[in-house]
Order: sequence, then C-alpha cells, then structure tokens
Amino acid sequence: MKYFTFLPIVNCHLPTCIFLRAAGRAIRCNLFALHTPDRYRDHSAKRISATIPAARGLRKESDGDYIRVTRIRWEVKDLRMRTGLFILILLTNTMRLCGQDKTLFPYLTKVSIDKTFNVIFGYDKKSSRLINKPCYLLSKNDPLHCDKDIVLAEWVLVAKFKIENVNDSVNIIYSPGMSDDPGFVISTKSDKIIGRFSCIEFYINNSGTVYTSGHVNNMYDRRRKFQVQTDSITEIKQPYNFVGLKGKALRDVTLYNDKIGDGIVAQIPKGYQVEILLAESTTRDFEMDLNFLVKTEFGLVGWLRLEGFSDRVIEGLYFAGD
Repeated sequence: MKYFTFLPIVNCHLPTCIFLRAAGRAIRCNLFALHTPDRYRDHSAKRISATIPAARGLRKESDGDYIRVTRIRWEVKDLRMRTGLFILILLTNTMRLCGQDKTLFPYLTKVSIDKTFNVIFGYDKKSSRLINKPCYLLSKNDPLHCDKDIVLAEWVLVAKFKIENVNDSVNIIYSPGMSDDPGFVISTKSDKIIGRFSCIEFYINNSGTVYTSGHVNNMYDRRRKFQVQTDSITEIKQPYNFVGLKGKALRDVTLYNDKIGDGIVAQIPKGYQVEILLAESTTRDFEMDLNFLVKTEFGLVGWLRLEGFSDRVIEGLYFAGD
C-alpha cells in the first residue's frame, strides 16, 4: 500500500462519508482525531476512516458535532492516480513559492542606516568598505570630519566604494535632510559631489551600478538605476517609470486616451479602486509629475492628468518633499 501524507488542520463531522470519483477510482483516507466533543470522547485517540473528495473537501452533513482532524493519510492504490496526485501537489507548491516575494539583490549585504525613515544600504564587500559613522566621529584627519554642533553633523559617511581599475575611491554619504527628505550623495576623494539621490533604499554592486528607491522629493516610490564612472554618474534612462500604486479615487476623475486632447477612456467616480501603472521618466527630483497611466478594475487604461501641486486625486499619490 502506498501513502501520501498531508498535515492540514480541518474540521470534520464524525459520521461524514463522501466520495471522490476520478478516473473511476476512489481515494480512501485515514483521519486521526483529537479534541472530540463529549459524545465522541471514547473515539479521541482512535482512527476514523472516510473517503474525501478533492473537489469539495471535508464538510458538515448532519447535526453540527465536530472533531478536530490533525492529519490525513491518503491511501492510493492506482498507479495513475498516484502519479497524477504527485504532479498536482508539485504544481501547487511551485505556484505557491513563485507567488512569494523574493529578496532584492541577495548577493549584496544590507544594513539599516536610519531607522526613522527605514533607510537601507546594500553593498558588495569586495568593492565597498562599510563605515556608517556620523561626520563628527570621523578622524580629524578625514576631509569629511565636522564639529558636532554644526548643521553638517547630520551627515553620515556610509561607505567608501572602490571603482574598478581606478586608484581612488568615492565616498557614499547619507543625510536625513533638512526637512525630512532623506538621500545619499557620492563624492570623490577631492570632495567633489558627482551624484545626489533622493531615496530611502540605496544599492551599489561591484561594478558601480546603483539602484535607488523611495517616495522622496517626488510623487511616488520611484525606482532608478545609475552607473558610477571615474568622476561622474550617469542615469540609465527608462521609457517610463513604474509606479505600481493601488488606491481609491479621492474625487471624480477622468482618464484620457492621450496626455493632451479630449478623448475620454473612462469616468472614474469617487471611491473607485484603480492602479497607477506608469509615469513619465523625464521628471527630475523636486519636480511634480502631472501625467500617469492608470488601469481601472475592469482593465481599461488611460491617462490621468493632474492639475497642479495640490491636486490630490488617488490615495497615496502626492508630492513628498518641499
């Protein structure tokens, strides 16, 4: 006899007996019962047999008395049924695993820089040396050293990054900002700033590729990619920026078939759930996006046009910054 063992927690009525019909075969299972009601207390440690349909599962059929079933052992005699059941289990588990979130950049070491804003720094130990000290704790011989009682004291030297085939390293510096607008700066050994990044997540790999993310000095959690050169940083341009924000409409809005013109795709009432898909990639930091590609629950897609800085239209869509 071949067995497949499952460990679900289900409720089963004691006299329940229901059948599975698949390829002309029935599957019999053994229910190991615990915590039975008083009238069935004599059965507490005993095994109860029943046949269970895969399509409908366990169900109550009479007067509402239940036992707690803690294990189901399936006995499948037919080879075709065993093979099919194994494939079904494998596919189900694979789909479940594929739906889980995967860790970003698993090859990088990640540290928390600022718990107030949940700031994360990811780096490769082969090319970056973690320091993570405020400037006033640096050696007085360090060009980035500062006195504790000046405004600059909020700056933190996060790491030094060594560019391949270049003798000098660059400094990676973090600041929470003057008005809660955190970000990073990359500067050369001569203290020349070559890049500024408004973000709360900053990742840099061994080849000097930088990935940033954060709803800082912009309208949404903006993801960007940069490349560190010898004395400059270049952004890798995207055709659009992904937004991926779901929320309800805060007022009645209109979706258009273009960023200009009068062609209407849909009229969205207040309280309707939508998803903001994309935004234009040309918007710079400290500037406001005015056009967003939005999908309705039904699946229609159109352009949302904002009228100005204070135009709050969708939950979560607002300018975070000065």
